[in-house]
Amino acid sequence: MHIGLEARKYGLHHMNRVFLREKNMIKVKTFANTLEIFHARKAMEALDEEVNAFLERIQVKRVVSVSDTHTTDGSGATIGLIRVVAYEI
Repeated sequence: MHIGLEARKYGLHHMNRVFLREKNMIKVKTFANTLEIFHARKAMEALDEEVNAFLERIQVKRVVSVSDTHTTDGSGATIGLIRVVAYEI
């Protein structure tokens, strides 16, 4: 089985298939937002709007993955949201 140098370099091979895409690139962008008491829904909507505007602005071909998590303070209370988006351009 012959695998190209680029595929080996990035570990992009699986048996006889090479997962290199010409001119397409996967990128990751992280967004963050703080939460205030009684304003969580508003903060989540603002985060959605920010992410959607970003995706439209750079003309994303495909969203590969979206992941949300929260940040906490010393007492364990949620104080922020983090959204990570993997996309293809």
